[in-house]
Amino acid sequence: MALTWVLEIGDHSRFNSARQAVSYCGLCSAQRESAGKKQRGPLSKKRNKHLQTMLIEAAKLAPHWNPQLAALYDKVAASGNRNRATVAVARKLVQNLLAVDRRDAPFTVPAATVRANQGGKGRATGKKPPASRPLRRRPAGETPGPPHAP
Repeated sequence: MALTWVLEIGDHSRFNSARQAVSYCGLCSAQRESAGKKQRGPLSKKRNKHLQTMLIEAAKLAPHWNPQLAALYDKVAASGNRNRATVAVARKLVQNLLAVDRRDAPFTVPAATVRANQGGKGRATGKKPPASRPLRRRPAGETPGPPHAP
């Protein structure tokens, strides 16, 4: 995710605020005004498509590993719209990424997050992590791909 962020954003100083970065990523609603009436629509189509896709996918997984993002997701999802909650988490991810860029320092996990993840479960929500397949190691002489014909 960090590589995509750096490659797509470039120089982070072009954004004066996190709001501008959120807008660039396409995580704000489209707005139409006419005769003093304001209408808000779905997510804006004026966006960086690659960043938007990457951030939405990351926002679906982030609440499982970060209690602050889990709390944000739960708060917004309580209104009954999980998609809106995912977009809210994606906006928060943009704010966090921009802050890390501006500080020019690595992201550190708050102590509360570390305490919440202790206990062997590894998730901010208290659920067990998904089962993963163990990687199969190739024997030393085996080459990747289909075997070559003699």
